[in-house]
Formats: sequence, structure tokens, C-alpha cells
Amino acid sequence: MSHYAFLVQILRTVERESPERWLGTAKIVEPLAPAISLTQYSHLCRILKEEKKNFREEIKDFCKTNKNFHEEIKAFHEKKKAKALRKEIKAFQEKNKACMEEIKNFLEENKGDFQKKTKDIQEKNKAMREKNKILQKKNEAVQEKNMAFWKDYIAFWKKDKIFWEEDMNISRNKLILWKESIAFRENDQNIQEEKGALWDMVEALWDEKFSLWKKVYVPPGQEKLPERGENNARGDYSPAADTGNGALEEVSQI
Repeated sequence: MSHYAFLVQILRTVERESPERWLGTAKIVEPLAPAISLTQYSHLCRILKEEKKNFREEIKDFCKTNKNFHEEIKAFHEKKKAKALRKEIKAFQEKNKACMEEIKNFLEENKGDFQKKTKDIQEKNKAMREKNKILQKKNEAVQEKNMAFWKDYIAFWKKDKIFWEEDMNISRNKLILWKESIAFRENDQNIQEEKGALWDMVEALWDEKFSLWKKVYVPPGQEKLPERGENNARGDYSPAADTGNGALEEVSQI
């Protein structure tokens, strides 16, 4: 290998590294190529820079060419896709045309049935509209009845409120009467107790009267006691005589 080729190889190696190491290139080359002068080294550096510049221009041209090539490839793929798409569209149109023909033939074959079914559907729709009209009238009548019912219900509620108030008044009056009835029963119980006491007094009086009657009663064939007048004629004004005469009178009345 010549000194020139060796120097070019070293310079290209240094170029791939950081630019800061360009300053130490002379120190690297100096022990390897002691026979090269500084003028030759400068000339080689200029040549290397020109080659580097030319190499960069070639890279730019290559990139442009590569870009155009990619665009051509992309356009080719797009054309291919468009062509395939046109084929698919054409095939779809042909299928669609065949389907439309089948539909047309089917409609022509079933035109009568279709018209009949359409007529039946129209008649059903007409009947449904009539039913809807009738139902609407019935609904209006029901709404009117409902309104009347609510009016009657409100009136009934007002009457029921009045009846409820009257019932409350009756309940209050019943409570008052119940209290009065309790008081009347208590009073009647007192009256019954007083009546019992009076009956006891009457029984005692009847017992006393009967005992007096037995004292003054004269059986047949016995001597009658003197009358009150005779006793009085004799000057007998004792209470016993008067009581006996009164008892005889009561016994005679009995």
C-alpha cells in the first residue's frame, strides 16, 4: 500500500469520528508518514474535501432518485389498486345489473300478487283508520264520562265532608248523651236505693199496722171494744185509745 492510499484511509477514518479530532490528525499521520511534507498533506486534505463534497452530492442525487423511484412505485401500486378497484367495481356493477334484472323479472312475475297484496294492505289500513276514528270517538265519550265522574266525585266528596262533619257532631252529641246517661244511671241508682229505703219503711209500717190490727181485731162471739165516743164520754183521751180507733177504721177500709 502506498503512502497516499494509507493517508486517505486514515483521513476517512478520522472523518467518521468527531470533528474535534481533526486538529490531531497531523499528530496521528506524522509518525505513520514521516516522508510526506506539509504541502502534500494540505493538498491531500483539499482532495479529500472535494471527494467528500462530491460524495455528498452523489448521495443527494441518489436520495432524489430514490425518492422519485419510491414515488413511481407508489404511483404504480396506486394504479394497480385503482385497476383492481375498477375491476371490482365493474364486477359489482355486472352483479348488480344481474340482480336488478332478477328483481325486475321477479316484480314482473309477481306484479299481480304484489298489487293484490298492496290493495289488501290499503284496505286493511282503511279499516284500521275507520276503527281508529271509532275508538277516538269512544275515547272522547269516555273522557266526557270521566270528567262528569270527577265532577260527581268532587260533589260527593263535598257532601261526604258535610256528612262527616255532621257525623262528628252526632258523635259529640252521643258522647254528651253517654255522659248524661251515666249521670242518669248514677242518679237512678241513688233513687233505687232511696226507693228501697222507702219500701223498707213501708214494710215496717205495714208490720206495725198489722200488729195494731191484731190488737184491735175482735173475733166473732167476743165482746167488742168500746167505741171512741164512749171512751171519750168516759173521759179516756189517751193516745192508745185514739190509735186503736184509727187502726179499726183502717182495717174496715181494707
